[in-house]
Amino acid sequence: MEKHTEYTITDIDKLREELKRVEALGYAVDEREYNKDVRCLAVPVRDNRGVVVASVGVTAPAVTFPKSQIPAVAEFAKEAARGIYRDTYQLSEKRLGA
Repeated sequence: MEKHTEYTITDIDKLREELKRVEALGYAVDEREYNKDVRCLAVPVRDNRGVVVASVGVTAPAVTFPKSQIPAVAEFAKEAARGIYRDTYQLSEKRLGA
């Protein structure tokens, strides 16, 4: 795995741990792993079968998106993903009479 910054995960065991954390929390964070000045967060958008079909992401300079704000931003992103699901799948089913 290519190292882009001093924060890049390059150890397979650490990557596995991070993936477990992502699954447990329901969101992923790029903790300045690709660009040392940028922090990113993403949540999945699932279809009515639970399959991930898209994502909602936030990318910002790390100085304006501090680590302490990750949980709050994650909740906003999760709400946006739920809204997309609702608007795309639940409303579509109602329109089709399902």
